[in-house]
Amino acid sequence: MPHSVAQESKSIEDLLDSLLGNHDSRYGFGAMTCSVYDTAWVSVVTKTVAGVAQYVFPSSFIVVLQAQLPDGSWEGHFRTQNDSDTLGAVGFEVLCPTLLSLLASQGHSFDFPAKSSLLQIRAAKLARVNPKNIYKHASSALLHSLEAFHDWPAEDFDVTKVKHHMIGGSMMASPSATASYLIKAPVWDDEAEAYLRVVIECGEGMGIGAVPSAYPSTNFELLWVVSTLAEYGLLDCIMGSEKLHVVLKAIESSRSNTNGLVGFAPGIEPDLDDSAKASIVLSLAGKSGFSSRIVEEFDAARCLKTYRGERDPSVSANCNALLSLLLDSDDYTGKAGTIEKLVEFILAEWVTSNGRVKDKWNLSPYYPMMLISKAVAKVLTMIQCGDLPHLASSITELHLRSLLIDCLQHVCQEQQPNGSWGVIGPYEETSYAVLTLLNLAGLSLFGEMVQIIEKAMERGRQFLRSNEGVLCEYLWIEKITYGSQFLVDAYMLCAMHAKPEIPNQTAERRDTCTQDQM
Repeated sequence: MPHSVAQESKSIEDLLDSLLGNHDSRYGFGAMTCSVYDTAWVSVVTKTVAGVAQYVFPSSFIVVLQAQLPDGSWEGHFRTQNDSDTLGAVGFEVLCPTLLSLLASQGHSFDFPAKSSLLQIRAAKLARVNPKNIYKHASSALLHSLEAFHDWPAEDFDVTKVKHHMIGGSMMASPSATASYLIKAPVWDDEAEAYLRVVIECGEGMGIGAVPSAYPSTNFELLWVVSTLAEYGLLDCIMGSEKLHVVLKAIESSRSNTNGLVGFAPGIEPDLDDSAKASIVLSLAGKSGFSSRIVEEFDAARCLKTYRGERDPSVSANCNALLSLLLDSDDYTGKAGTIEKLVEFILAEWVTSNGRVKDKWNLSPYYPMMLISKAVAKVLTMIQCGDLPHLASSITELHLRSLLIDCLQHVCQEQQPNGSWGVIGPYEETSYAVLTLLNLAGLSLFGEMVQIIEKAMERGRQFLRSNEGVLCEYLWIEKITYGSQFLVDAYMLCAMHAKPEIPNQTAERRDTCTQDQM
């Protein structure tokens, strides 16, 4: 199918229209796939009416029953045994022990080889973050996993003392946490009930009773779509338009409510990933980023932490943070040192994992590879242009080149005969791999390999073109694995239509964006 600029622009505008058109003035929006886990929590909420306990959300209970498989299980998306030392599902170290305890209270006890390790990880987590601290302090990520304390007596954890942290009737935008709170609250909370009804009606379940693992996810989905399109040069069609104005206004509005940073939804605890993506969007739109505020809030010894109380760092979040620093035109004390620290962290993680970085937010190895190659290619280009003199050493450049060569070898060697990549979700994973090749294609380092790169990209694009309109895949990690149609569409659009980045053309495009915003 021949490339059509008009078709490309229409696809981008349609995607942005869908994103912005689903926005509710109070609750925002969310398109994350539904979760049996969260739906199960919502399904058991009861309310006493005239002395009789009644299910408040019977449709959710029916959804859970209908989702059960003939063998008695509910479908999952993991096909191999996970190591509790490396598993990255959100809050698993506090959620799983509680679920085991609740099952044991019903006479169903389980033992397994990793159980003692799991309980040790839980103890370490609670030693770092005392649950009672969230009574008075700012919103904590523990609120998102509030059901982890469902079996605790009120004297150990009193849910009424965290009510003031609720945003839009939710406990950190978590249906399961909100359901647990509503079950344990001594006085019925109408606002929490209203929130759960909105999630059922407006979430991806669209009224059938199923709910996602987080709602709303306004900032996350908006920022990932817009930043991805912007990073790969596909937002030119809306530069200076009302659509871009709405996006930028949403970012500034969200920052104003959370101390100049951004969480995955308005009012939610800020995190490194969403904040970095927001700063990237501002920079690529010709505005000033806010990487200095990001560093101030999330700085740690080896890298930047994703949020307070984090157990292990995220490579992908640090790649986004590094890119936000590189794109931010503002200079400040410590910026160069932070860039150097993040480069060293990414290089070390790459070497330690032998080029197979396992990220905590996405199951695919091609997701961190895409982000690593993007950030490292940008660093290498800036060094060669003289923009990062503190990194201009032969050793640093050699390590950067070696990493990028490894990326190319991995991607080229792992492409399937049909042009795809990946075994979990071939369409979104293939998009990640094609974008990795795009990150490399414009570098002088690979001047003699352009034809090999272009051939691999075209085979990947042919696979994507033959499968347009695919449903989202369960690659993303929350309490469970999930997908988002918005994200699939954005990555596929970029993979099919973006062109390799040429350094001087990128600078010219940013200058044009700045003029458009004046």
